[in-house]
Amino acid sequence: MVAVYNVLIGPSPTRYHSQTTSPTGSPLDDTTDAVALLMLVPRPTNTGNPITDIGVLIPSIAGTSPTYRIAIESINNGPIPSGTILTNSLGNPIQIDHQFVATGWQWLSFPANNRLDNLAAGSEICVTVRYLSGTINASNSVNISHRIGTLIGRGHPTTIQNLTGTWVVSTPVQTPIISVRYQDGWIAKGTLPISDIGFDTFAQNTTPDERGLLWTPFADMRLVGCKLLYRPNGGTNVVANVNLYDSADTLLASRNLDTDHMLPDTGSLQNHIGFGQINVTGGQQYRITVEPTTTGTNNVRIFTYRFASQAELRAVSDMYLTERTNFGSWTNYNNATNGWRTPCITPVVDDITLTGGAGGGLLVHPGTSGGARG
Repeated sequence: MVAVYNVLIGPSPTRYHSQTTSPTGSPLDDTTDAVALLMLVPRPTNTGNPITDIGVLIPSIAGTSPTYRIAIESINNGPIPSGTILTNSLGNPIQIDHQFVATGWQWLSFPANNRLDNLAAGSEICVTVRYLSGTINASNSVNISHRIGTLIGRGHPTTIQNLTGTWVVSTPVQTPIISVRYQDGWIAKGTLPISDIGFDTFAQNTTPDERGLLWTPFADMRLVGCKLLYRPNGGTNVVANVNLYDSADTLLASRNLDTDHMLPDTGSLQNHIGFGQINVTGGQQYRITVEPTTTGTNNVRIFTYRFASQAELRAVSDMYLTERTNFGSWTNYNNATNGWRTPCITPVVDDITLTGGAGGGLLVHPGTSGGARG
């Protein structure tokens, strides 16, 4: 048995916090313009599981896109891209030459003989997007989104841009949107492969009138609350309940967000909502929802991240947006019909119990901001 205390389960709202609905983008409309993702190789590529794809978000294309080269380069001191493209075990450069014709999230695949297959975990690399050929100017170019929100701490992947002849790191350091995918489909953690960021505004008299997080614990654990990133559009006039339900829609806990928790409508707020100590069962579904009890303009805004498919969402979280109206049936955003979305609501756990042998290692679930020590 292994016990863990005081961890966040899933993506922390602090990590992906943003008060806008648009990722930061850069127009690559000059021959010297470029963006780059700096990172350490998270998993070895020299054990039969190479890096095969680079993911990018293109919000807009002006006129006819020139051809860009997407490559994996070495890193110079700075750190900045060296300009030298890495080669694989065949001696071939790790690069894709691509002319963009569609907007939105897209994966660009390296040719079979140009995959990165010869680096150990922990190696420094950078993914660059640079101009290659064709007419390029403000009327013929692409805008590439490469970061969002505020990233906590150092040591995470980050993006930089070169739009003026000098590489510049964004301040504050932000969560990268450019992503890296391996042959087995695994997407590098620390990047955010989103197709959009949006918000859902609702009140007691809207359809829907309750929104939140659909969550399946991976083990038996004790839930003590959640972290919630939201915006009370009516300021101190907004009142809402934060509810916890089990799979049978039994209300296990409810806490009130009233004027003591609210600030004037000047931005997003993050609250730690306590539920006491509630035992939850691994493999069973639970919902943590926000239910406004005020109407009209005294509404609540919940921020959500939206993904092109389940694979991209699972790279960030295995939790989904869920909603309903007037205590009716739930609509879940975990399928092709409704789309894939996750809200900025994070369960906080006081105790996780894992069965099996307890060694001395660190056990970390993909959706856990923390670990279990045995």
